[in-house]
Amino acid sequence: MARRYSRYKRRRGIVILVVLSLLVLFVLLAVTFAIVAGQYQRAAVAYSQQELLGVDGAKDLDKAFYIFLRDTPNPGSAARFHSPLRDMYGEDGFTGELVAGNWLTLFNRVQSPPNNPNRYPLTFDVSGGQFIDLVVNAFGVSTDGGSPPVSQLPGYYNGRVLTFTSGEAKDLSTRIIGSRVWQNSNNPPDPTDPFNGRHSFRIMTPAKDDGTSLTLGDLSSASFVVNGQPFNGTGFGFNRAATSGPKLNRTAPYFDRNAEQHDLEIALLPNHAVRDTSILGLLLAGGSDEGYDAPDFQNLAMAIIQTRPGG
Repeated sequence: MARRYSRYKRRRGIVILVVLSLLVLFVLLAVTFAIVAGQYQRAAVAYSQQELLGVDGAKDLDKAFYIFLRDTPNPGSAARFHSPLRDMYGEDGFTGELVAGNWLTLFNRVQSPPNNPNRYPLTFDVSGGQFIDLVVNAFGVSTDGGSPPVSQLPGYYNGRVLTFTSGEAKDLSTRIIGSRVWQNSNNPPDPTDPFNGRHSFRIMTPAKDDGTSLTLGDLSSASFVVNGQPFNGTGFGFNRAATSGPKLNRTAPYFDRNAEQHDLEIALLPNHAVRDTSILGLLLAGGSDEGYDAPDFQNLAMAIIQTRPGG
């Protein structure tokens, strides 16, 4: 009898353990549900606020970085004109359009029978197709949106990057290795020469994505953009009238809240938000793509001092 009683006692203890285990399991389920429900609620509230305000933190950070890196056309931005890529790509770039393919062929290839009374360079044939002379039909606008700063000086655009923006060559970039304004060298000059007075850019013949070279027909009436000369500016506030001493001391009139006028140096007023158009002309007179980078009024982003609360 004693043995049976002891076995019975052991069985009652097992039941209690099972009951306790089930209770612990239910408690864990309840705690898990509470945690998951709380997280879901917080996520739902955050998402609803995001949808309500239309604010995406990651997109805002990306936008701020791109403004710093690439500049912005927004006249109300304090970061305007301070971007590093503005220095790299210059301010005197421009867009344009090439002449039609048959005109490019006439300028670049030996005709059959040979006929070159105006002594065109025939660059494509002479170089075995390695180089092309592009002839500009019309200039568009500058990369800043104004009138293109077109130069007549031979070689002025040498070394600049030219990118095609239409046609078979779209998105292909190459460097200009020779530039000039074509002048008919006949004596007397041929007044019927269709290229006389037109700009021509000599480039290495770029290859397509499939590895094949472009043809002159591929470039017919193609549009393009030429980057500005990098690092060839003086910085904000260049004073053309200064004959000696500092030359970044151009001033402009500013009015305080009492309507009193003060002539202040533009170079020391780096916030260019909502500038008057006439002051913008004075501001960028020497070009903001200065040839150096240092933490100063010309490079505000480099002068940032990061602070931490309490330290």
